[in-house]
Amino acid sequence: MRCSFFKFQICSVIITALVILVLVNNLNQVEHLDQRTDLILSQTGQGDKFEQSHLSTKKYYCDYQQQLISRAEHKEQQYLLQSLQWIGPPHKKIHFLKSTAAAQSCFVILNSRNNLNVGDVMEVLVRMQDFEGNPKRYGGDYLQAKIHSPSLKAGAVGKVVDHQNGFYSVFFTLLWPGSVTVSVVLVHPSEGVQVLQHLREDKPDRVYFKSLFRSGTISETTICNVCLPKKLPLCNYTDLLTGEPWFCYKPERLSCVNRINHAKGGYLKNLLTFEESLFFQSGVNIKVPILASGPDTVIVHPWIMKDKDVVNGSKLLSCGHYYQDTWISGKSYKRQFNNPTDITNCLQGKVVHLFGDSTIRQWFEYLTSFVSEPYNQSKLIPRTRLHCLFST
Repeated sequence: MRCSFFKFQICSVIITALVILVLVNNLNQVEHLDQRTDLILSQTGQGDKFEQSHLSTKKYYCDYQQQLISRAEHKEQQYLLQSLQWIGPPHKKIHFLKSTAAAQSCFVILNSRNNLNVGDVMEVLVRMQDFEGNPKRYGGDYLQAKIHSPSLKAGAVGKVVDHQNGFYSVFFTLLWPGSVTVSVVLVHPSEGVQVLQHLREDKPDRVYFKSLFRSGTISETTICNVCLPKKLPLCNYTDLLTGEPWFCYKPERLSCVNRINHAKGGYLKNLLTFEESLFFQSGVNIKVPILASGPDTVIVHPWIMKDKDVVNGSKLLSCGHYYQDTWISGKSYKRQFNNPTDITNCLQGKVVHLFGDSTIRQWFEYLTSFVSEPYNQSKLIPRTRLHCLFST
């Protein structure tokens, strides 16, 4: 009797151990399956697949973050990321009254009393303060600075240097003689930029799009974007030539090949807390002018040739400027195209790359209105290839 009971205990222990092993194995398989399903995209019928460099555990699926790239592409990517690095506030949450206030800040022209000539570099120092009038101790504010002469219809932008201590230097190359006025504008305080950075990283789908799928009498609409919250299955419409990613949620009843159009869906709303919304007040901390402490205008004299002076080309900080309402390039090539024939002859046989939605629209409207219809139809369009890169 004792032997039978002992054998029963041994069998129970073995069975329990087997059950535990089976459960652990199933859990591992389920976890592995979940990780794989987060990455698998439904096929579009074109057989396009991407190898993933790592498993994503974030809330969103963004294929461009996981694509395998070449060493040269990686080097270029690192260079671009480093050039875009932004050092902002030291803390994630800063009280509104401690944020940058344009009305409390000011700028001063350091060499306004000097005898300034065309080609000289003028330096402006900007000091930022908060709404309580205290000096800012860190940088990261988004400033725009320009010099302009309204009577001459002339203007140029300056180079802003952030000293990361609440002070900014702005350097201008003086490019025309006469009375020149300095303007500095606070576009966004560093605290607002920090919120925008947070939204970019945590809500990449804040602007969303949609596509219509149709086959016969069945129609379905789904959400599309570069990044989508993890939800399977997806349709992969990534450009096979450029690698630019684009995804849509797969319709429930239709195939990915049944997509017939694309349109803007809208904006996600109520993304900001009340405290965050205080950093985005028109006329308070968005595109607010910063006033000068002292004169904001200087008199620039005509350029004078100096000893060992090479036309001041080495000091040029601007890619160009406007004068008499005409853009004058700072590069060595300075050709003007004042009639449709010159524009048409210049563009014939060229590959033109246009970047940005508004830029493309401006050039399209300008060319179609300035270049006459015969040139537009017979010469410009057939022999000119326009490569348009849209930003969303």
